[in-house]
Amino acid sequence: MTQTKQPYYIWTVGDKALKLRLTNKNIIDLEKEYEGNLFKLLNDIPPLHVMLNIITKASERFNHGETKDSISEFYEEYVDNGGSQLELFTVVIMGVFGVSGFFSEKMKTEMSSKLQEVAETI
Repeated sequence: MTQTKQPYYIWTVGDKALKLRLTNKNIIDLEKEYEGNLFKLLNDIPPLHVMLNIITKASERFNHGETKDSISEFYEEYVDNGGSQLELFTVVIMGVFGVSGFFSEKMKTEMSSKLQEVAETI
């Protein structure tokens, strides 16, 4: 039996969950806004406003009505519940990139284990 790829990354905070995935249109819009390929954002931890903008775009397909303000409030709740900006990048942003076609399955598996190691040291 083949394993089906999950079509989105789920970011859960409290009793609310967002289904996140960047569509081709979202990726193109973000590339225009940041004047380059999104891979360049992975060279360092992007500023918070960039990460929240990526999440806002990624929420469009499966979560109708989410706005920059509602995503910002969701992030506030995330921090209030023990989340951090570093975890937002290593877990949420990388999870979104993973389901959005940026990495092969092998790369995702390798990255997942390395990110888990990083998370354990935080």
